[in-house]
Amino acid sequence: MHQPGCSATPFRLRNEWWWIGLLFALSLLVRLMYVIPTGFDGLYGQDAYAYYDFAQVLRESISAGTPLQPFFWPLGYPALLAAGFSLFGTAPSIGQSINVLLGSALTALVYVLARQCNLSRSSATVSAVVMMVCGQAVQSSIVVMSDIPALFWATLSAVILLMYVADETVP
Repeated sequence: MHQPGCSATPFRLRNEWWWIGLLFALSLLVRLMYVIPTGFDGLYGQDAYAYYDFAQVLRESISAGTPLQPFFWPLGYPALLAAGFSLFGTAPSIGQSINVLLGSALTALVYVLARQCNLSRSSATVSAVVMMVCGQAVQSSIVVMSDIPALFWATLSAVILLMYVADETVP
């Protein structure tokens, strides 16, 4: 009999890569439907500007080897933005792209997490679709804010923890 809750039974991720990829692609499409037609750059409200500005300060400070100025929020999200700025440039759309990608990946992670917790493919898909089209998740994916990256890292941590627990080779 199927027991509810997460168990040590390993979920066979390799058998469902195509479905996980499709969920990611559809989620990306949903987010891009809001960004591309409007030309919205992700900067909305004082928080987005604060993150964006401090990420540039952080990148410049590291490049110049100068002490970092104080910032009133944790440095994780500005550090992620600064890394993106170093690789791809400092346009606001770079920060927005990072959030769009992480928000889309979050849909796939929700599916994987649900499957790890022994939900059926259809139930896990419903869970992922809720994340895909949830208004707050979509909005937070297209602005330069820390909400979606934080949720992504927390969900990724849960997925990896369950993989660890299910690994029978771990003593």
